Amino acid sequence: MQTAPQVVATVLSHVEIEGLTFREIYNNVRKELARTYLAEKNYTIDDISYLLGFSEPSVFRKAFKAWTGMTPGHFRSASETAFIQKSIAA
Repeated sequence: MQTAPQVVATVLSHVEIEGLTFREIYNNVRKELARTYLAEKNYTIDDISYLLGFSEPSVFRKAFKAWTGMTPGHFRSASETAFIQKSIAA
């Protein structure tokens, strides 16, 4: 089992190999988790903002809109519509 510093060193070596910064990887993870949490609807948008480490829900909303071009609420509605359409088609 690796210690925390070893894990960090391993991650950083992969970051350097891939040519990505830690911030880019961190934001990519946050974006994918946000999409997952919004589609699952187990959490409120405020809950998601705190789960992902944003200081305020408004900061999360702004970041999400920059990532996807839509608000978290619109994304959640679009995800629901897509799910319903898939269910009907099946």
